[in-house]
Amino acid sequence: GGNSGWRREGMRCRSGPAPLDSTISAEKACTGGDLNMYLLPCRPKPMPDELFSSWLIRLGNTYCMQFCDFLQMLGLTQHLHNSDIDRIASASLVRSVCKVTGTDPIAGRATSLTHQMSVLHNDRLRIDTPEWPWLIPIGRSHRSGATAGFQFCPLCLSSSEPYFRWQWRTAFVCCCPAHRVLLIDRCPECRASIHASAQGLWGLRDDPRMEYLIRMERCRRCQFDLRHTLAVVANDSLVQRQEALIQKLESAEKGTGAIAADHFAVLRHIVSLIVGQNLALERFRQVIADRSGLSRVDVPLPYEPDAEILHFEELTVCSRALALEAAIWLTEEWPTRFVDCARASKVTYPALNRNAISVRWFNEVVMAAYAWHEIDTEASSPQDAGRRKPVRSVRRLREKGTATG
Repeated sequence: GGNSGWRREGMRCRSGPAPLDSTISAEKACTGGDLNMYLLPCRPKPMPDELFSSWLIRLGNTYCMQFCDFLQMLGLTQHLHNSDIDRIASASLVRSVCKVTGTDPIAGRATSLTHQMSVLHNDRLRIDTPEWPWLIPIGRSHRSGATAGFQFCPLCLSSSEPYFRWQWRTAFVCCCPAHRVLLIDRCPECRASIHASAQGLWGLRDDPRMEYLIRMERCRRCQFDLRHTLAVVANDSLVQRQEALIQKLESAEKGTGAIAADHFAVLRHIVSLIVGQNLALERFRQVIADRSGLSRVDVPLPYEPDAEILHFEELTVCSRALALEAAIWLTEEWPTRFVDCARASKVTYPALNRNAISVRWFNEVVMAAYAWHEIDTEASSPQDAGRRKPVRSVRRLREKGTATG
C-alpha cells in the first residue's frame, strides 16, 4: 500500500508514455507549485449520472493508482476521510478534481450526493426517519445491525466503461429506467451486500484483492463478475412511477425546490406508514393492499421474536418497490384515496401523524380525516354538528386537488 505501490508500477498513463510523477513535477515547476493549476495528461470526464467516488476510481485506474493515493498525489489529503465520501465530499474537493481534469464544474458538482439529494434532505420530517431520508446507507447500521450496500444494474455495468450511478444510492430508485429491469443489491454468488463498508466505494481501496486496478464490477467478497447477474424485468407501473419521481427531483433545480421538498417529505412519511413497525397501522395497510391490488410488504411487528426493525432505506429492492408503489398509489387522486383508506381502517390520528410532518397541505388532510373518523365512531351528541365542519374541509380539499391535479 501507500505511494510506493504506484511508483513500482511505473505510473504510465494508459494513452501516453509519460510517467505521471514526472509530468506533475514539470507542471509544478511551471505553476510555482500550485497543484490546482495544471491539467493531468489523461483526464477521464464523469459519465452521465456518475457517482463522485466512481469517477475518482476511474481516474485512479487510469494511472494504476488507488484513488486515495491519487488524491494524495494531487495535494488533497485534507479531504481524505474514513467515511462515506459521496455524502461528505466538500465543494472544494469537487472543484479541485474538476480543475486538474478540465471538467466543467457543473458536471463535476452533479456527481455529488450532497448536490443531487439536497431537496430530499430537509427538516420537514422530525421523528422515526434517518438522518438522510431516501439515502441508502452504506455499511452496518448502528440501529438495526443490518449491512446495506449499493444497488446496481448488470446491464449498465456491462457497458464498455463500468461505473456506478448516483441514483443507485437513492431508495426510491428500484429499477433501471434504461433497461427496465429491477436493480440488484446482493451478489448472486455469495449473497453479500455490494461494496458494503462504512466508506462505500472508497472502502475498495482497503481490499488487498483489488490491488491497484479497482474493479467496481466485481463483488468485494468473492470477486464474482456482477455483469453476469440475471436481470429481472420490472413492471411498467413501477418504471413509470419512478420516472415521474426522478423528473420531479430534477425539476427542483428549475425553481420548484420547495414544492418538490414537500412532495418527497409527504411520500417518505406515507412510506413509513406502510413499512413502519406499528400495530395501529396494520388495518390501514391491509385496506391499502385490498383497494390497490398491490401486494403487501412483509413488515415485522414490534415485540415479535427476532424481529429486525429496519428503515425503508435499509429494505431490499423488492420490499422498497412494493412500499413505494403503494405510497404513490395513495397520493394519486389526492386526497381521496388517502382519506378513504384512513376512514375505512379507522386509523387514529397519532398513528397517521407519527413523523410530526410539517407540510401544511398534508396536515390539513390528516386532521380532516381524523375528524371524519370521530364522526363515524362516536355516538351522536349535541356536538356532532360542530364536528361536521372538517368533513366539508375534506370535500373542499378533494375539489381543490381535482382542479390543480
